[in-house]
Amino acid sequence: MHQQPPANVADSPTSAWPLLAPTGPAEAWLPPSAEHQWLLRNLTWLVAPADGKGNWLSRTLRCSMVAPMTQLTLFSFDLQCFLYQVFHTSWTARLGHLFGMTSQILFLFTGLSPLSVPGIPLGAADVALVVLAIWHVSGALQARLKLWSMIALALLVGLRLAGGELAVVMEPSAPLVGSLPNAWLGVLVSAWVVAASHGGEPNIPPRASSSTFWRPPLAYLLGRGESGLTLLDHVGRLFRLAAFFPLGVLNELWAGFRLMPYGWLYVMFRLGYAPDLWRTLCEREKRALANGNPAIDYVGVGGETMLVPET
Repeated sequence: MHQQPPANVADSPTSAWPLLAPTGPAEAWLPPSAEHQWLLRNLTWLVAPADGKGNWLSRTLRCSMVAPMTQLTLFSFDLQCFLYQVFHTSWTARLGHLFGMTSQILFLFTGLSPLSVPGIPLGAADVALVVLAIWHVSGALQARLKLWSMIALALLVGLRLAGGELAVVMEPSAPLVGSLPNAWLGVLVSAWVVAASHGGEPNIPPRASSSTFWRPPLAYLLGRGESGLTLLDHVGRLFRLAAFFPLGVLNELWAGFRLMPYGWLYVMFRLGYAPDLWRTLCEREKRALANGNPAIDYVGVGGETMLVPET
């Protein structure tokens, strides 16, 4: 059962879940996944504080992570696809993520290849392969996309083999740290490329700015449509956006492990795979972008509007 929405909650007939303190038109088109609901119950202070703001720690974490719901839901296919699309609308971003996240995992395997794991016959790279394979394949099977699950597994095996060969070429001189610095620098540079590829996006999301809506970077910096901003305000906004680049690199380091197979799924979609599903995903993307304020915590619209926890 859902709790009765308090006065600051909107629950429109077209919303699949009550929403907390929306700042404009907001709808959840799909109910939250089981992972969503677990987070709403157990990390309410972070993802859905009762006042819509929370304490300084929750505000800081939400701003740093931008979209904690997608960072913390590992198997929520609809949300991962929706946010992958609305956060990466340019070819620069989509190609940057496709190749940058793939190279990130390649260099991960490279760096781990020289390392062994005490007590088991597998090396560190093999353990990483098993973990990522279980994660990616089970996620694909949960979405009932069997061919994608096989492609995801083949990609990981291929990257593991290529990483082993690359480690030999690099001739690591420090066995305890693998191919450091080359391979680990490759992981970091890959995440940097992925983060930089967002530079071609026309809008920045809520929480990356002081706005609750998606806004063009220049309009945010210049304060278009706002009054009373001082020079210090403009400088502060410039520094805020600058600070989000290193934060973005850290977010992409984690996102690469989660989203690498999604980039290749979108290649498969464009080659004709699962056309009905692709059509549905595109319709959601177009509807959200046409609204101008896609949700970043659920599938729908409403910017940073949060879901109401279930009781």
